[in-house]
Amino acid sequence: MQEVTRTGPVDDATDGFDDFFRAEHPKLLALGRALAPTVAADLAQESLIRACRNWASVAEMDIPGAWVRRVMLNLVADHHRSRTRRERAVDRLGAQLSAN
Repeated sequence: MQEVTRTGPVDDATDGFDDFFRAEHPKLLALGRALAPTVAADLAQESLIRACRNWASVAEMDIPGAWVRRVMLNLVADHHRSRTRRERAVDRLGAQLSAN
């Protein structure tokens, strides 16, 4: 497995995020692969980006990993809703084209 590292200066606002990332990234990938395998890595990355952006408040939570997994589940749900909408639109378009 390729190690992912964050670049740039570490400041007090992101102190502890690297350890959090290392602990949560494999869990998010496993969750994503179970629920949305084709986009698991992208959704895991987006979840951790959001955690990093909100790290000051996420780090203070009792279980920050639960927060990032909830974000992941929300992104998976959004992905499935979006895919379903696209598939329905394609079906409608196909029906309209075949009717003409």
